[in-house]
Amino acid sequence: MLRRSALRTVGGLLPLLVAGCDAPQRPRTASPEAPVLRPAQQLALALAELPPGFRQVDELAPMLSATGPDDPWGRVSAYSVTYAPSEPRLDFGDIMSSVNAYSSAQYAQLAFDSWQAAVPRQYRATTVDVGLAPADVAAYVRDGACLLGFRTRNVMASVLVTHRTGASVEHAARFVRLLVEKISRSAR
Repeated sequence: MLRRSALRTVGGLLPLLVAGCDAPQRPRTASPEAPVLRPAQQLALALAELPPGFRQVDELAPMLSATGPDDPWGRVSAYSVTYAPSEPRLDFGDIMSSVNAYSSAQYAQLAFDSWQAAVPRQYRATTVDVGLAPADVAAYVRDGACLLGFRTRNVMASVLVTHRTGASVEHAARFVRLLVEKISRSAR
């Protein structure tokens, strides 16, 4: 008997027809631009993903429609959270994670381009490798802060890390790599 998941697409049927009904199915991999459907809040940095000694101090979760017509950029989900050190001995200052999901990758690209244009001039551009195409990543530093934004699939997100001993691009990059992985696992 054919499994329901195999009936969904012709591509799912071909291996079964060629190898027989008991053939193992290959895991389905999402297209690089497959949309992410999970809420932005589930994709942002969580307290448990930070070094010990942080507490949540602020949160913003606007209500948006599921199709994006209320938002000029087609945004369907948005969330921003700020964490602060609970111990004064930490080298870190605040860490902010912001995630915005859009109805399409094209909307996310337009929003990312607009975000880059809005970064204050006091920030100085720098480069960092987070595993995405260079056009999909923008990193900026200023006075002990690193602002790192990126676009992947239908998501545009950013991380702001302040560090008492200087702007730590690598700390921000580590958090962004974590977010990129969470977003990739969330694609359908």
